[in-house]
Parts: sequence; structure tokens; C-alpha cells
Amino acid sequence: MKIRWQSGFSLIEVAVVLVIMGLFIAGLLGPLGNRLEQAKIGQATNDLEDIKDAILGFAIINGHPPCPDTDGDGLENTVGNNCANVNAGIASGALPSANLGVTAIDPWGNTYLYAVNNDFADRIDGTGGCSGATTTGVSFEICSVGSMNIYEDNTLAVFVAQSVPIVILSQGKTRLPLPADEAENNNNDINFVSRDYRPDSSPVPFNDIVSWISTNELVGKMVQAQRLP
Repeated sequence: MKIRWQSGFSLIEVAVVLVIMGLFIAGLLGPLGNRLEQAKIGQATNDLEDIKDAILGFAIINGHPPCPDTDGDGLENTVGNNCANVNAGIASGALPSANLGVTAIDPWGNTYLYAVNNDFADRIDGTGGCSGATTTGVSFEICSVGSMNIYEDNTLAVFVAQSVPIVILSQGKTRLPLPADEAENNNNDINFVSRDYRPDSSPVPFNDIVSWISTNELVGKMVQAQRLP
């Protein structure tokens, strides 16, 4: 009687194949994950441009930029003639997306954050404090200056932009604890950090996307729309 041996893979051969497949899949997922992250960054950047346009339009129509949303309903919040949640002259909170007619949520599922000088967003004519004359229905003056600063990193040594009245930001992918540069964007003061995207594998990771409206841009748009002289 002739014995026939059944051919097949040994456990070692199967293990080798699985390792090779795992390495191949990992090699594909890395670039795919990077492309997906870059797509989200591009979408957030576009969102922030739309948000800036909406804020400028709101200011032209109403004579002031909106106050932040502090209770999560998408609407700006005020206390009397001032914004709610004011600290050191800065009102901060979520973007008042419903007032602006823009998206409230960034591509990572987080709320867009918003900070504005209360003197620019309050309901008191000409509270910039820089001239004797005020324009009826406008909360700041042609000589008003914002007080928030944008830096290259958390050492606050090198300016990216100085004396801005409005900051909008996406916090990117959620991670804890926050890197030092990102923590600077979450401490409710007048200073922010804006730098290029750096992945988690970087020695100094950073994935906030920070945008702002300068005093010159805001005042210039108001002058162009004949809301300021």
C-alpha cells in the first residue's frame, strides 16, 4: 500500500506569511493615515477662512464682531452690554456658529474656539478709548487696537502677529496631556501659539490650527463698508 503525504504549509510558514502581511498592511496604513490627517487639516483651514469672512460680515452689519458662545447653543452670550466670560479684557468660548451661519465643529469632531477683545465686541459705542469722537452703532474706533498676540512657540519670544482683536482656532486631534505649545492656546489669556503641523511622533508635536483677524483687517473692512470714517 502506497502512502500519500498531504501537502500544506507548516505553522512556521504560516507565521512568516502573517508577519509579512502585517508589515505590508502597516506600510499602507501609515501613508493613508497621513493623507487623511492632511485632508482634515485642509478642511479646517478652509473652514477658518469661511469663519473669518462671516465674522467680518457680522461686524459690518452689526457694528461689532460677535461675542463667544459660552453655553453651547451656538449663539453669542452677553452680560448687559458686554460679552460673557471676560478675563483680562478677552471674551473666550466656543464659536457662535449659529449667529454666523457656519460650521461649529472641526473635522476632528471638536468645537471651534473663539476669542475676541470685549472692547471690540461689546454694545457700547467707541469703547476703544483712543479718540474723543465715536461712531454711532460701532463698538470700536478707527484707532482701536487689539490686545492678543500670536507667537512661534510657548516661550513667547518671537511674534507671528501682534495686537490682534480676534482669534479662531481648531484644536485638531484630541490628545492628553497637551503639549506645551497647545496648552498655551487653552489657558484663557492673551497669548497664542501658531506653528506648522507636527505629528505625534515629533519631539515637539503640534496640531492646533490658529487663525486670526488683525486690527488693520477689521478696521479696513469697516472703513471700506463705510461703517467707520
